[in-house]
Amino acid sequence: MQESLPAWGKGLFLQQAECVQLAGKLGCPGRLAAVAAGLLVHIVDELTGRRFLVDTGASYSIWPYTSTSSADGPRLFGPAGQLIQCWGERKMQLQFQGTKFSWPFLLAAVDFPIIGVDFLKQHSLMVDPANNRLVSAQGKTFP
Repeated sequence: MQESLPAWGKGLFLQQAECVQLAGKLGCPGRLAAVAAGLLVHIVDELTGRRFLVDTGASYSIWPYTSTSSADGPRLFGPAGQLIQCWGERKMQLQFQGTKFSWPFLLAAVDFPIIGVDFLKQHSLMVDPANNRLVSAQGKTFP
């Protein structure tokens, strides 16, 4: 059974992993962090020149942020299970291939911006890793 926790004011839910007893051993869902950098999909925002990682394993889109104030956003966890501090959200404007997108990104202690499944789903975008691009439902490509 998984427990759903309300996310940061969106009516969305964060999933909390549950450990289960298997054959006398306590086991938690595995995490794979061994990915070759050349196999990741990136896209560059035309407005800022920033390079975004397109991460289908990230539930939420995240913008790099640091603050001296205490983190008061939702509890986020990295691929190795480490806690990532979060300070709420900010609506960002992005542009790929002349198409503008607007989306609230969580502000968190990460090294680079991440486009998560929330952004992809809202804008009906599919990931094409073979060609390092996004593809819209209408067939427009964003290299």
